[in-house]
Amino acid sequence: MNSRSALGILWVWMILVVGFNHETLGCVEEERKGLLEFKAYVQPYLNNPTLLQSWVDDDSRSHECCAWERVECNSTTNRVIQLSLNNMIDVYFNLNVSLFLPFHELQNLSLSGNSIMSFVENQGLELLGRLKKLEVLDLSSNFFNNSIFPSLGALKSLKNLFLCENAFSNPFSFEGLEPWGRMEKLEVLDLCRNGLDNSILPYLGALKSLKILSLNENAFTNPFPEELAGLENLQMLDLSWNKLEGLKTLARLEKLEVLDFGNNALDNSILPSLGSLKSLKKLSLRQNSFTNPFPYEELSGLENLQILDLSWNGLSSTLGLQDQGFKHLDRLKNLEVLDFSHNSFGRSIIPNLGALKSQSLKSLDLSGNNIEGTFTGQEFANLYNLQMLYLSENGFNGTPQIIPGIKRLRKLEVLDISNNKFSTTILQYIGLLLPNIKTLYLGGNDLSGPITDQDLSTLSELELLDLSDTTLSYDFLQNIGEMVSLKFLRMGNIKGLNGTQLSFKGNVPFSLSKSLSLKVLDASDNNIAGRLPGWLGNLSDLQVLIMANNHFKGPIPAEFCALGKLTFVDLSMNNLNGLIPSCFPKSLEYVHLQKNELEGPIREAFSNSTGLVTLDISDNMLNGSLPRWIGNLSSLGVLLLKGNRLEGNIPIQLCHLDKINIMDLSHNNLSGPIPSCLKNLTFQRLDGTTHRFNMDELDDPFYVSGPGITMSYSFYSSYVYKSSLREFTFSQNSGFFKTIMEQVEFTTKSRYDIYKGIVLELIFGLDLSCNQLVGNIPPEIGELHGIHALNLSHNHLSGSIPTTISNLKQLESLDLSFNNLVGTIPPQITELHSLSVFTVAYNNLSGKTPEQKEQFATFGKSSYEGNPLLCGEPLEKSCPGETREPSSARPTSNDQERGFDMDTFIMSFVASYITVLLGMAAVFYINPYWRRQWFHLIHVCITSCYYFVVDNLHKFSVF
Repeated sequence: MNSRSALGILWVWMILVVGFNHETLGCVEEERKGLLEFKAYVQPYLNNPTLLQSWVDDDSRSHECCAWERVECNSTTNRVIQLSLNNMIDVYFNLNVSLFLPFHELQNLSLSGNSIMSFVENQGLELLGRLKKLEVLDLSSNFFNNSIFPSLGALKSLKNLFLCENAFSNPFSFEGLEPWGRMEKLEVLDLCRNGLDNSILPYLGALKSLKILSLNENAFTNPFPEELAGLENLQMLDLSWNKLEGLKTLARLEKLEVLDFGNNALDNSILPSLGSLKSLKKLSLRQNSFTNPFPYEELSGLENLQILDLSWNGLSSTLGLQDQGFKHLDRLKNLEVLDFSHNSFGRSIIPNLGALKSQSLKSLDLSGNNIEGTFTGQEFANLYNLQMLYLSENGFNGTPQIIPGIKRLRKLEVLDISNNKFSTTILQYIGLLLPNIKTLYLGGNDLSGPITDQDLSTLSELELLDLSDTTLSYDFLQNIGEMVSLKFLRMGNIKGLNGTQLSFKGNVPFSLSKSLSLKVLDASDNNIAGRLPGWLGNLSDLQVLIMANNHFKGPIPAEFCALGKLTFVDLSMNNLNGLIPSCFPKSLEYVHLQKNELEGPIREAFSNSTGLVTLDISDNMLNGSLPRWIGNLSSLGVLLLKGNRLEGNIPIQLCHLDKINIMDLSHNNLSGPIPSCLKNLTFQRLDGTTHRFNMDELDDPFYVSGPGITMSYSFYSSYVYKSSLREFTFSQNSGFFKTIMEQVEFTTKSRYDIYKGIVLELIFGLDLSCNQLVGNIPPEIGELHGIHALNLSHNHLSGSIPTTISNLKQLESLDLSFNNLVGTIPPQITELHSLSVFTVAYNNLSGKTPEQKEQFATFGKSSYEGNPLLCGEPLEKSCPGETREPSSARPTSNDQERGFDMDTFIMSFVASYITVLLGMAAVFYINPYWRRQWFHLIHVCITSCYYFVVDNLHKFSVF
């Protein structure tokens, strides 16, 4: 081949590549237009106007829709394969299904949490049936009714269908459900939390390919139909939280691996039916109505069973040493997890534990059974492969007799003996006899006895130690650093002798400076005084530091800047003073420094912590202006700066916090106007994730999760940190260290509440009260569509109340009191149907109060007082031309016709009665005989007079 030919081929290749790249720079034009058409359709219903902002019809970005939010494309074809359109709409609306027809390659469509009631007229899911590659459809948390079911059969390619939390009704006694059988590929179906009853169950029998079926939290009762037993490919069945009392045979479910019957009313009669499920690996029977003696032999045939949960059933063991009950469980050769927690076994279970010889058993939970007496360990001698043993909430105590039995548990990694009666002596044996122990819960015991550094140094492999709510000696704390492998330490609310607060002698135990592996340190709710030690900065792996509610004083050490992995810090409710260090680590996500005595400007303290989710430095003595760099904290969900001495204007940079949930700038000296750009704050939960389920999880013998079902047993060291406003879970060998729930304080509905966990993700509020703000309330405030609480009280705001406030449909609390507002109260404000607290008191408002209807009929005079020019109910001042119905306390028309004056009657009666009494008293004073006769009859007379008055008062409708 000559050079000219080669060059020609190269040019052709380049043209083809360029042409191909031009075609695939962005998504297909048809799909781009389809996305824009969908946006235009839902735009009037969006609960936040900032949603779908990246969906722009701009020629310069016409081929970039694969980069738009909530859109995922195939990396090769650039065709849309996933649309996560959930949690965008809070008002009822009907869905136009045809909007999705341009997306021929669509595989995953999530529309959950959108208040969809139905489809537009003459449409149904059969239109989605044209999308031949659609495999996942999530319609959960909407308001679909039974009309959706007949068209489900058109979704022939569907594998996962989520219909949890809708508005389905009973009974399913109409034709049209038979086409379900055409969904031949459906493997996952979630119908949880719908209130469904047995009438739907026969139709489910047509779904022959179903592998996972979630029916939890419905209203299924007996008799349980056999049609469900025809799902021969079923691997997971969740029927928890129903009203089942029994069931017919499930023998045909030969592939069933996971069965959850928790929280029903099942009794012993169900057990023979379960014995035939030979493939069963995980069985939950928690919280039912089983009776004693429990027939364990009925479960002995489940040879593949790995997890058995019998907790919260009131089971007991009253038989003696010859009891054969537990021995039947020994036939379960693959059993790895046995949960007997929160039953009523008592001490009688101890002799029978010796029958458990299963070599596979790794986890045994006997917590919450009120088992008292000496713990020797001999009871568990046969379980020499045991890795986790939970004995909390019992009455065990330990003695040297522990040595013979516990020494065989050489593989034990997790031991929970919290809330018992153990003493310090048990520590002298745990480290020597359990060389692999990594997780130890000792909270709620009395460990005030002597302890040496040698005793603790034997716990050389210990990684997690919980000492919360424990009685300890000071010597214990001084030697705690000898556990050199310690990663998680909780020592909150520790008591000293006689239940008094343990004296830390002014300092954090210095021995902890040796614990260089610490990741989590919780020393909250103690009596620790003195200064925060600088050596904490040497704990380079520290991720969570909690020392709230102590008596620390002095400044925050600059050495904290060296904690490069610190993510969560809580030093609230102490006496810390001085300036906030300007070099907090970039890794910080949650900062709680509230209720101290910190002073000075905020400076650049957290300017580099761009991952901050919570910043709470309220109730200190900080001054200066609000730093503009706060606007760069793009992940900030909670900003609490109230109760300081901050001044100056509210910087417009705060308007960039588009993920904010709660902003509280109250009780400062902020001045200037309210920025109109605050409309950019979303005050809305933005969740674009799609419900996913991984079938491969079924292959993990220790973890199962699916729609509405979670059974988690993991035997491997792990550290789980959920970076959100919800919670932080630290686990070690499946022992949950402690769920640390993120919580903040915020004023809403006229009270100061603590919001934590998932509730914190659902509250949205803005508090600018008790400042020196001036100017008008910007009408743009009406664009904070997702806000629940708005407090602008105790400022110097002027002008009128903008009518746009009526757009805040989610608003529950509105306080505009103690300002200089003028004009009328917009009548449109009665459209705020969620409002439960409302006050415009002490302004210069005029005109008529809002119409007394719905929730506005519940707001009293205090909501409007201090506005002399206001009139109308509930105020006493009537508006011009207004007539009010007479009060029920006034005389009736019949009384007036008779000329009866109730006031005159009462006054004359009382005057006469007093005159008679005074006259009689004078006579009785003179004549002792008459006085004695009077005292004899006085009770009868007074009683008669009393009933006479009452009868007359009722007669004339005084009450």
